[in-house]
Amino acid sequence: MNHVLLLILQSLIFPGFIFVFFLALFVEWFERKLTGRMENRMGPTYTGPHGILQPFADFIKLLQKETIDVVSMVPQVIDLLIVLALSIYIFCALFVPYTGNSVLSFRGDIILVPLLLGLASGFLYFAGLLTKNALTVVGALRLLLQVIALDIPMISLIALPIIFTGSLTIEKIAHIMPYCLIKQPLLIPIWFIALLLLAVTEQAEIERNPFSMPHAETEIVAGYLTEFSGTRLALVNLARDAQLAVTSSFVASIFIGGLLTSNVLTAKIINVVILLLETFLVVFVATEIKCITARLRIDIALDMFWKYIIPSCIGLLLLAIVVKVII
Repeated sequence: MNHVLLLILQSLIFPGFIFVFFLALFVEWFERKLTGRMENRMGPTYTGPHGILQPFADFIKLLQKETIDVVSMVPQVIDLLIVLALSIYIFCALFVPYTGNSVLSFRGDIILVPLLLGLASGFLYFAGLLTKNALTVVGALRLLLQVIALDIPMISLIALPIIFTGSLTIEKIAHIMPYCLIKQPLLIPIWFIALLLLAVTEQAEIERNPFSMPHAETEIVAGYLTEFSGTRLALVNLARDAQLAVTSSFVASIFIGGLLTSNVLTAKIINVVILLLETFLVVFVATEIKCITARLRIDIALDMFWKYIIPSCIGLLLLAIVVKVII
């Protein structure tokens, strides 16, 4: 009974809904502030210290706006899909070892999490598709094509930490990843190249430049987001911020890691700080790439994935297997 109650509290508070909610808003503020600096603007400034409360104010403002239902849409189904997408992102956070220990952990969870992240993107795709607007359908189809193209390199790259550490558990990989690289220095160049490919692949996962085609603002208004307004738009924006936060934490935990193995309170606090710093490092890199690149055409992006990124990721995976066998 106590275990069930603890699981419920963790799902609601830390690292569950409340934690992901505020982390997602903080990540949005960090991204907007950094984007402003990169573009010679100030970014959020006035709402709260250094504008830190601006994303929260925007969220509350959207909740108070009218939610407009287009005649052609089925609002109940669309609302359900949006809530499911947000719920999946929060659920994935339970597998990330923020304190050094995951709330949910089992052998093979490193394979489950990227599949769940892809499923959440699929729910947003169907939500946009069901609005039956020409612009939203184009955006939704672009999102689907992008998700299909990025799943192969993402799975190939996620297989590398499994090969390096010999573990299928996110929690264990987060603890031993640096030590495995130190003990096997021949794997470090492969790890570095994987980070470069992952930086490109993650941009497609989180729909940032140069892979922001699904919601290309100046081309198809807002893509699959075009017909969303009010509370519906607030939840979609929150889901996309949660996607960025949780995906960055997941990537940081399996590719950087270095968490302490001790279960004392001090070690847990240090682990939270370490993983959050690594998370914001990943967000920093993603934002820098977004700011210095322009959006690609969908055909060019897909051509790049299928001709270059996917073969490179598969080749890197095979190379890692060969090196691991030799070592």
